[in-house]
Amino acid sequence: MNTIICIVVLAGVVLSAPGGMSGIGRGNHKNPLLPPFLQNVSREARREYFKIILSKNETIAQQKEEALEWAKKYDVEDEMKEYNQNVTNIKKELKKNVTELIEALPSALEDFSKVLENDDQTHSEMKQALKKLISEKPKEYSVLFYALGKEIFSGHPREIRNLIGGQGRNETSDESQGSTKEDSEEMN
Repeated sequence: MNTIICIVVLAGVVLSAPGGMSGIGRGNHKNPLLPPFLQNVSREARREYFKIILSKNETIAQQKEEALEWAKKYDVEDEMKEYNQNVTNIKKELKKNVTELIEALPSALEDFSKVLENDDQTHSEMKQALKKLISEKPKEYSVLFYALGKEIFSGHPREIRNLIGGQGRNETSDESQGSTKEDSEEMN
C-alpha cells in the first residue's frame, strides 16, 4: 500500500521536475504538480532534492534525513514538514478506505451469489438485479469482478480451465490439447 502511494507521489514529482515535460522552455517555477516547498527554490536546489530522493543506494530513512538537511539548507523545512504530513494523512486515509472496501467484499459477494442462484427470475430480471447491485456499490463490484476473473482463469484444475477455454501459465497449446484428449478418453 505504502509502495503504491510512494510511486504515485514520486511519479508526479519526477514528471514535474526540471527538464521534465511540464516546464520546457517556459521557465515555469510555479508548476502545480511540484510540492509547495519546491516551487520557490532555484532550479539547482530542485536538482539537489531530486538527486537525494531518486538515489537507489540509500534507504528511505537515509533519504528522508538528507531531504530534511536539504530543506534546512534552503529554508523550506516547515513547508517540507507540512507537505510530508499531508502525504502521511493521505496514506492513512487511503489505507482506511481500502480496508473498508475489503471488509465490504464478503457482503457484496453474498448479494451477488444470491442473485445468480435465484432460479425464480428471468434472465432479464437477473440482469437488472445485477445492474442494481453494481450501481449501488460500484467500487465493491469492480474489485469483486477483478478477483473473480483472476480466480476463474488461474487456480482451477486443468480440466476446468480447459472446459472454459483457459490455459495455465506453464501449459503450451499442444500440452493443453493433449491433456484434453486424454481427459476426454478417461471420461468415456
